[in-house]
Amino acid sequence: MANQFLVKETMAAMRGLSAAEITALQNGTYEGVQLLGYYAKGDTPAPIIYYLTPTILDPGLDNGGSIVELGGIKLIHHFMDHVHVSYFGATGQGLADATEGIQKAVNYSATRKIPLLFAEKTTYITKAVINLPSNTTLYFNKSIVQKTVQTDKDAIFASVNSPNITINGLIAEGSLTSNGSIGYSDISSSLRFDSCTDITIDEFNLSKMTSGLRIYYCTGLKVTNGTIHNNILTGVSGFVNNFELDNILFKDNGYLVNGDTHDVYLINSSNGVFRNITFDTAIDPNSYNLEVKYSLQDKKDDLIKDSFDKMEDILVEGCRWISGKGMDLVAEAPAASNRRPLKRITVKDCDFGTTGWARFTGVENSYSINNKGNILQYSTSSTYAGHTPSFTSINDTFEIVYCNSLSAHYATDVDNVQFINTVVNNKSGAAFRYYEPSATPPACTIVNPTILNNSPKAFDAQFVASIGNGRVACVGGGLADKYKRNMPLNYISGNNITPDNSKGDNEAIFLRIVDSPTVINAPVSNINNTKMRIVLLTAGIPNYKTVAFSESAYKLSQNTITALSANTSGSLMELEFLCYNGVWYQTNDTSWSNALFTTNIKRNIAVVSANIPTFTDNLDVILLDATLGNRIINLPTTSKDGRSLLIKKIDSSSNTVVISPATGHTIDGATAVTLSAEGQLLEVIFKENRWHTIAKIPVLANSSTAGLVKQATVCTDSATVPSTTYTQSEVEGILLELRDLKTKLRNAGVLAT
Repeated sequence: MANQFLVKETMAAMRGLSAAEITALQNGTYEGVQLLGYYAKGDTPAPIIYYLTPTILDPGLDNGGSIVELGGIKLIHHFMDHVHVSYFGATGQGLADATEGIQKAVNYSATRKIPLLFAEKTTYITKAVINLPSNTTLYFNKSIVQKTVQTDKDAIFASVNSPNITINGLIAEGSLTSNGSIGYSDISSSLRFDSCTDITIDEFNLSKMTSGLRIYYCTGLKVTNGTIHNNILTGVSGFVNNFELDNILFKDNGYLVNGDTHDVYLINSSNGVFRNITFDTAIDPNSYNLEVKYSLQDKKDDLIKDSFDKMEDILVEGCRWISGKGMDLVAEAPAASNRRPLKRITVKDCDFGTTGWARFTGVENSYSINNKGNILQYSTSSTYAGHTPSFTSINDTFEIVYCNSLSAHYATDVDNVQFINTVVNNKSGAAFRYYEPSATPPACTIVNPTILNNSPKAFDAQFVASIGNGRVACVGGGLADKYKRNMPLNYISGNNITPDNSKGDNEAIFLRIVDSPTVINAPVSNINNTKMRIVLLTAGIPNYKTVAFSESAYKLSQNTITALSANTSGSLMELEFLCYNGVWYQTNDTSWSNALFTTNIKRNIAVVSANIPTFTDNLDVILLDATLGNRIINLPTTSKDGRSLLIKKIDSSSNTVVISPATGHTIDGATAVTLSAEGQLLEVIFKENRWHTIAKIPVLANSSTAGLVKQATVCTDSATVPSTTYTQSEVEGILLELRDLKTKLRNAGVLAT
């Protein structure tokens, strides 16, 4: 009977071989045992043959599938290219606990380094964690692994210190519905990996656990083509280097708290890609769907581990937000000195939706390219010494742009933080703003923006001030003519000035020199044979401010150099240049003159109701409401020749507005001028320590002062035409008219009362 097999329908039947059957196997009567099923005939993919192992060769312990020990013998079947989980007793009926069978099958397949297969579209019930050793490859074929009991407070699948793990076609489902569910814990995830390497997950669905995927201190992760939804805390969380997340849908993760739940929450993770991610239905309105940050500590361990002390080289590409707060890239730590910047982060071709933010805080060499959404925010973060923030936005479209800097970075942020070709379409408030919770002003360069008509103005007050003091530079895009509607456009000042000549040869660049020393850098554009005209306004003696042109960028005449070094003759200078090989050569030999400094740009107007103790350089027109009391305006202490100011009283009260020049200055030879009536106006221009009146609406006339009078109302005309001799009634009529005329003249202010 050689080459014949004992046939058994179930594993239990094979384990129950009789003594005679065992003897027949031992003496060669039967070559082996053919098994037709595990629990029932046909519940495995195909029959398999078990062979008797030699007594001198122990294959190992009974593992319930490949090695079966019975009656003093061991039967063995070597699965070659792959193994099916049902051969170890996990048949996927969705009734009994399959944890033990799956674990034995996983251990065997990993040892043999062959794939483990699951039955297609079946359900496996688990009640305890299944551990994945090194070299595990699992093909679930869209079968469901359902953890119905959470008493161990652990993951469905977990792995520690294991390389080379592949999971395909898994549908993992827990039973957690809230953070109060039995079994809820930080590690109750569908998949948990700690200190593992080279993990691949494809075609998956992870739901109803604390987290879908928890990956701590791992290197090498590729997660593609799946859905992570209805998890209590996060979709994906942890520390991981060399990772890729591609074509994943996140939906309904988190719960209503205060910003602690996220679809993706990665800390100190580098060399990674987020591509074609969709974020849908965010449960926690205060949490960013995608949170990527540097932090000194995590929530699991006291301190971060080696190789996970930075957040660098991240690409976010083609992602879409259907709902949620958006993305937060941030460097944070308990102390600023312990922070590390996020370096080389690129976000491109993403749609953050109608509510999503694209938030960059504490980044270096980072880019936002061709993105759109609700809010784009850049903020400088206090980080360790030597960090130089740098961020560039190119071709982005958002409703609002926020920008904040810190005093330590003003000088570099104005050059290193750039918004290029930004389209802003805000429906209320300014397009470019500072973020109030950060409480720090902006510093950046804005190049060729497009501000759509829904935006009532381009800049808020903080941007206006930063443009005025040189922390924000604006280049092209018609900013000066169209968009800076609330800015003091008649001057540019700062210790370092970069002229904007991007509008062509015909438009002069007007520079009011306020600070000293002022250095004028090379202009924005340096094209051969192009022209440039710069008009300088500064104070004459004794308040002259030094002006210097970059020696490498400009070649000035000696006459002009001498005049710039010591201004003694005037307050205005007009220079013309021609560019050749990147150097601007002066083409007119000029010096200072006393001509007026005029531009075709709007003057800056302020409506105030309080005293003005110091009249700043960015005020040109004051409309003063003195309803609440008498007011005083002190004119600038260091005025420039050619500067003009206009002050008007706009209230109807009897309170006065006293305009006082600085010590040593006068107004038409006087020490003060008083405005006392509604509509009174005074416009003055400064020249050599004197303010000269160039326009004035005088006071109302009184008994001692000539001035304005009102037109009297129509007088009574009641007297009859007199006869040759006046009758008493005729005289009375004339007297009545005279009395009425007197009353009308007094009311008009012509006659004293």
